[in-house]
Amino acid sequence: MSTIHIYPNPIYPAGRAEYNDKSYPAVVGKSGVVPADTKKEGDKATPDGEYGILGGYYRPDAIEKPVAQIELQPISSDDTWIDDQADPRYNSLAKAADASGVSHEKLWRDDHLYNLVLDLNYNRTPAVPGKGSAIFVHVARDLDMPANTPTDGCIAFCQADLLEILRSLSQDGKINIHSVE
Repeated sequence: MSTIHIYPNPIYPAGRAEYNDKSYPAVVGKSGVVPADTKKEGDKATPDGEYGILGGYYRPDAIEKPVAQIELQPISSDDTWIDDQADPRYNSLAKAADASGVSHEKLWRDDHLYNLVLDLNYNRTPAVPGKGSAIFVHVARDLDMPANTPTDGCIAFCQADLLEILRSLSQDGKINIHSVE
């Protein structure tokens, strides 16, 4: 099993990831890392803890299918993620037609953030409404320096670094998000 360790900076949500004896720049949520039991929907914080990787997604119009041991599915233009706390499908994938009338996030974005996404096993089985949804690993807003652009609660990497990590990250790999000490 392989594990990516995420270490946030105590002053700013920038940080670093350690994987296979290499360090990568990374960024966490705008509100930093919080204990998972205090995480709330919309707080822009990244929950601490160790999470399995359920799989991933990529934009086939933006990048070729990455070389990966993790199962990656192409995102389609009608894929969404339900973030409506009142919906029984909270924190799960749905097609746009099935998400009509409920709060959701489009996975097919106008920017590059979801060109490559890893789906973390955070708040999933069962999903507790209000504890946070769509906690992913994805491409950083600033492609060259992820520390300049915090996320809304996810972990983000430069696309090239994320592609490199994916080449050897095993299907049973984990993400360990450390609290600031």
